[in-house]
Amino acid sequence: MKLSTLIFFVLIIFVTGCNNSDPNMLALNDIEGIKKFPHKVKLPTRLPFDVEVSRGEVNEYGPNDVHIILSYFTKDDNIEVRITSLEALDVMTGENEQRIQLINGTYAKYFFNGHTQILSWDDNQSNYSLTVYLHGVEEGTEKYTVDELVEIAASFK
Repeated sequence: MKLSTLIFFVLIIFVTGCNNSDPNMLALNDIEGIKKFPHKVKLPTRLPFDVEVSRGEVNEYGPNDVHIILSYFTKDDNIEVRITSLEALDVMTGENEQRIQLINGTYAKYFFNGHTQILSWDDNQSNYSLTVYLHGVEEGTEKYTVDELVEIAASFK
């Protein structure tokens, strides 16, 4: 076998093996009313599970108060992403709040209350809030590490 043929097959295996695209992940054009949001929107491109069902909705409460809610489900997992314009954001604070640095250098807040894990950060005049609803884990146990949540945040494109 020629070296070029071997390299070609290795590249094909690498590219297809590293492709984490999930056909059930949302795209911007899947979300009705997305154009009402006043800023550029980024969506996650990776989650720590294969998505079985996803949905997106846009709620408009006023001219500068538009919220996007994205939900990703399996029978065991539920991750929700809320995207809110910074002009309409209620500042989140809470017990067990940790300040976390994301891969791009942005600072985020991490919360864990025994029932949910939340990672919240600002990007491009919007706030992104990634919420993991804990199902099937012992109460008080985090389902994903903070590093795994940071990796999800890094996947937003």
